[in-house]
Amino acid sequence: MAEQHLLTVLRSCDAEKIQLEVCLATTTLADLKNSISHAFLQHHPPKTQKDAVNENTVHQNQRIFHLGRELKSSGRSLEKLGIGRFRNNMVLHLHLAAPKQSTAAVKKQQQLLSNSSATGTAVKRPAPPVIDLVDDDDDDDEVAIVESPGKRQRIV
Repeated sequence: MAEQHLLTVLRSCDAEKIQLEVCLATTTLADLKNSISHAFLQHHPPKTQKDAVNENTVHQNQRIFHLGRELKSSGRSLEKLGIGRFRNNMVLHLHLAAPKQSTAAVKKQQQLLSNSSATGTAVKRPAPPVIDLVDDDDDDDEVAIVESPGKRQRIV
């Protein structure tokens, strides 16, 4: 039977930790991402159906880091990716990237922005005050050159 290892997954957005017991030799990165999705779903069940859809696709937006580098090869085993090489460091950092918007959603957002600016509903902020950084004082125009006293003396 393959040896099981306890991995700690630290989510970057809220510093929540979960621990997963996996076999490094047989578990692939894709399997780990699915396990992480299910583990976080158990800790925080979705409140609405929309949240459930977002949580089901969250493994596609997961970026997992170990020892400062991102793990990208989803078909390779965790052992081949270098996890477990240092036995005292079994921590993975999870970063959830924002899901990519579809082109229809982007067009709708642009249309809403153009409609709000056309109707004048956009809030206009006043221009920030101009700060004049030009120094008008005439008191520092002279430059004095100071001669060095010559050789330095060694103090014993």
